[in-house]
Amino acid sequence: MTRTRAQTVARSAATKAVAWGIVGVAAGVAGPALAQTPSWQYIPPRSSDTYFFPTDISHSGIVIGGSGSIGNLPSLVRSIERFDPSLGATQTTILGISGSDRGHISGDGLVVGGYWPGDGSPGSAGPSLLYSDGTRRLLPSPTIQGELKMGSVQRLSYDGSSAALRYNPLPNGSTAEANSVYRWTLQDNVAQLPPSPLSGSTYSFVNGMSDDGRYIVGQMAPNTTFPDVPFAWDTQQNTLLPMIDPTGRPIDNGRMTTASGDGTRLFGWYYVGGTHVNPFMIEDGLLTALELGDLPPSVDLVPMDASFDGTVLTGLYNRPSGAQSYWIWTESGGAVDANDYFRSFGLDFPATARIRDLMVSGDGRHFAGWMESGSAGFVVTIPAPSAAISLILGGVFATRRRRRR
Repeated sequence: MTRTRAQTVARSAATKAVAWGIVGVAAGVAGPALAQTPSWQYIPPRSSDTYFFPTDISHSGIVIGGSGSIGNLPSLVRSIERFDPSLGATQTTILGISGSDRGHISGDGLVVGGYWPGDGSPGSAGPSLLYSDGTRRLLPSPTIQGELKMGSVQRLSYDGSSAALRYNPLPNGSTAEANSVYRWTLQDNVAQLPPSPLSGSTYSFVNGMSDDGRYIVGQMAPNTTFPDVPFAWDTQQNTLLPMIDPTGRPIDNGRMTTASGDGTRLFGWYYVGGTHVNPFMIEDGLLTALELGDLPPSVDLVPMDASFDGTVLTGLYNRPSGAQSYWIWTESGGAVDANDYFRSFGLDFPATARIRDLMVSGDGRHFAGWMESGSAGFVVTIPAPSAAISLILGGVFATRRRRRR
C-alpha cells in the first residue's frame, strides 16, 4: 500500500475535473459530519416482508434497496425503496425492477436506475432512469444480429449521465443465461465492452464504476466452464487495462470488484495457487497487493466497495470455520472486522450480527448492509469527515486526488 510522492500527486486533468465537481457536495456534508455523533439505524422492511436489502448507496449515504424475505431477495420485488439517514424515513419509488435486476443510485442521490416493466405498450419496457422530479428516461438496449437485447442498469455515474448496463447476448428465446456489458451516456452513446485478450467476453458482469463513468470494472469469461478474468474498462480510450500480477504474469482467474469514485484506485482479487484469494489495488497503472494483515486468518479476502477517494474500503472474508464476515479498511487505520469497527465508535452494534452486502458511501462516512440475524437493513453513520473532505477543507485537495459505486 506504500506509494511514492510522484504516484500520490500525479493525476490526470479528467480526474481533477471530476474531483472538483464534488467539492460542493463534500463541503455541504462536512458541517453535519462534525456535529453528529456516531449512530446506526435500522432500515425497516415493508409490513408484508421481513428484511430490507440495500442494493446501493449515494455519496452522502442515501440507501436504496428492496424489501423481501430471507428466501426472497430484493431482485424479486417490483419497487425500489429509498432511505435517507438524515430523515430516518423510507420512501418507495415508482421505478419497478424485476428478474435479477436491482436498483442503483447516482452519487448525488438524484437519479435511480433499474428496469421499468412498462405499461404494456410496445417499447415501453426496458432499462430506465427515474429523476428526482418524477420524470423517467428509457435507456437504449443493444440490437445484436437484428434482435433487440433488453438491457438492465448495473451502475450509475455520480450525476446519472452515464450508466453501465448488461444484456443477454444469446439468441432471443434461448433458455440459457448469459450477460454482456455495455455503456450508455447522456448523448445516447452506446459502447460495447471490448473482448478480453485472454478469452472471449460472452459472459461479463459489472461490479463497479467511477463517478465520471470512465472506468467500469468486473469480470468476463468465454463461457461458464472457464474461470473469470478480471477487467477494468477505460471507456475514454475504449481499452482494457492490462491485468499483470506482481510477478509479471497475466491474471487469468479473478475479478475486479470496485472502483473509487475518482477513478484513481481500482480494486479486485485473483487466485493464487488455485485456492488463495489475493486482493489487489491498481493505482497509477500499477498493480500492488492490498495488505489486510490485521484481520483474523482467512482463506478469502475480497474487496467489495470503495469511498470516493479510495481511502475507505469494505470487503468480505471467510473465516477458517467457514463463517462469512465483512471488514472495513481505512488508509490510516488498516483493516478491522466490521462489527468491531462499528463498536469502536461506542455504538451498540450487535457483536455477533452476521453482516451481508456491506457498502460504503462516497464520503466514507456511511455504511449500509443487512443483518442476517437482525431481520432488517441498517445504515451506520460515522461523524468524522473522510480523508477526502479533510483535505478539501485543509486546502490541499489539489495535491491528492482519490476517488465509488
